[in-house]
Amino acid sequence: MNATSIVDSLFSLFGYARVRFPQDVGIIFSVLGDLDAIKCGESGMPTASTNYYYLVRGRKIKLTIEDYEDTILTGPKAIVKVLSERIAEEGTRR
Repeated sequence: MNATSIVDSLFSLFGYARVRFPQDVGIIFSVLGDLDAIKCGESGMPTASTNYYYLVRGRKIKLTIEDYEDTILTGPKAIVKVLSERIAEEGTRR
């Protein structure tokens, strides 16, 4: 079992989920805007990875954008599921 699957399993125990997306962040920001997500902060190093924190339906989610890597969405399972489904739908439309 690799480190990623261990972390995902631990998140699942506490009602959280983590989903990886390709680097197309424009779609993700568009979906967050459609759901009236409120940006409440950001952190990280612009040359390595940046974390964006949002409130969606009153719950905090984190969007991590890694340079030359994936984009990772982390938060409560139900919200991450809705966001990932909408992101997938938008990706197929474009």
